[in-house]
Amino acid sequence: MRRILTCLVGLLAIASVGRHALAAPTPGALCSSAVELAASKFAACRLKAESTFSKTGKADKRTADLAKCSTKFLDAFAKAQTRYGVACPMVDPKEDFEAYLTQCTVETTEAADGAALPGCGNDAIDAGGEQCDGTDLGGASCASLGFAGGTLACSAGCAFDTSACIQTSCGNGTAEGDEQCDGGDLNGASCASLGYAGGTLGCSAGCGFDVGSCDLRTVPSTGQLTCWDSAGTVVPCAGTGQDGDTLVGSFAYVDNGDGTITDGNTGLVWEKLDDNDLGGVHDKDNFYTWDDAFAVKIATLNTMPCFAGHCDWRLPTVKELASLANYEVPFPGPSIGASFNNACTPGCTSNVCSCTNADVHWTSTSYVGSPSFAWYVYFIDGNVLANPKASGGYVRAVRSGS
Repeated sequence: MRRILTCLVGLLAIASVGRHALAAPTPGALCSSAVELAASKFAACRLKAESTFSKTGKADKRTADLAKCSTKFLDAFAKAQTRYGVACPMVDPKEDFEAYLTQCTVETTEAADGAALPGCGNDAIDAGGEQCDGTDLGGASCASLGFAGGTLACSAGCAFDTSACIQTSCGNGTAEGDEQCDGGDLNGASCASLGYAGGTLGCSAGCGFDVGSCDLRTVPSTGQLTCWDSAGTVVPCAGTGQDGDTLVGSFAYVDNGDGTITDGNTGLVWEKLDDNDLGGVHDKDNFYTWDDAFAVKIATLNTMPCFAGHCDWRLPTVKELASLANYEVPFPGPSIGASFNNACTPGCTSNVCSCTNADVHWTSTSYVGSPSFAWYVYFIDGNVLANPKASGGYVRAVRSGS
C-alpha cells in the first residue's frame, strides 16, 4: 500500500502542473483531471492483468492485456491533448508518464509476491520518480545539469539539490567559476603570460581566451651584438648579414617571483639557481652524474608538494638548454642572460639572486654516435658538446609553461 501511495503522489504531482486550489476549473485543470483519470484506469488495468496472470499463469494473455491497457491510456491522453490544446500542462511526455506508471505497477506486483519495496532513502535510485537517493546521484553533476560547477547533492525527497551549484555566468563581465575570462575581465592573463611574444589577448563569446591577436613565439636571441671580420677584427655590423646585423629574435625573460623564470619566446619555465651555502636542491654547485640528474635532482623537485607548485619538472633537451646561451658574453662566462646570472653572492637564495655555474650543464638528449654519452651545454662559452653519462655536470630544470 505504501508503494501504491508513493506512485499516486508522484503521478498527481506530474499531472497537476499549473492547477490552483479553490480556483474555477481552467482548461489546464480540466486536462489534468482527464490525465489523472486515465492514469488511474491504466494502473488498475495493469494490476488486473497481473492478478489474472498470477492465477492462470498464461503469459500470452498477460502480454495482450497489458498492451490493451497501454493503448487505452495513450488514446485517453491524446484525446485530452486534442481537446484542451496548449492549455494542457502535459503536451509531450505521455510515453514518459506511461513508463513511470508502468514502473509503479511492476513494483507493486513484485511487492505482492514478497519482493522488497523500493523507495526514497535507501541510497539507491530504484523507485519511480527518484532523481537521486542519498549518495546515488545517477551519474549527474552540477555540470551535467548545465551549471558552471559546484557540488550537486540529493534532498530528503530524492530530488536534486542544486543550491551548491554555481550558475553559468558567462557574459556578465566578470570571470567566475571555470571561465578563463569574461568580456574585458581577462583574469590577469595576457598574451605574454600565455607564452606568446606579445600582442593583445581577447575573450571569446564563450568566455575562453582568444589568442588570435597574440604574436607567435619567436626564435630566442643569441645575444650577439658585435660583428667581426675573418681576421677577428671588430667591424660595423650594418650590411654584413652577421648575427649582430640581423638581430634575429629577442630575450623575453620574466622572473615569476617563485624561484622560476619564464621565457616569453619559448613558453618554457626555468628553475632559478642560487649559491646557498647549505647545499639546497637549487644550489648552482650541485654536481650530478647524468643518471642522478633524473633520479636525484628532478625527482626531488617533483616530490610533493613539488617545486613552485608544479610536479612536471624535467631535464631540458639540448635545443631547449642551448636557447639560454648568450653568445655576446666573453670567456670565462657564464655565457647566459642576466636574468640567470645576477646578484650571485655566496649564501644568496633565489628570492634575491640568480646564479649559473660557468661549466657543463646536462641535457636529456643522448649522443646517438655513442649512446653512453649525452649532450651538454658548456656555459663558459655556450659550446654544445657530449660527455660520458657517468661523468659529472650541473643541472637546471625546466617545465613546459601552462
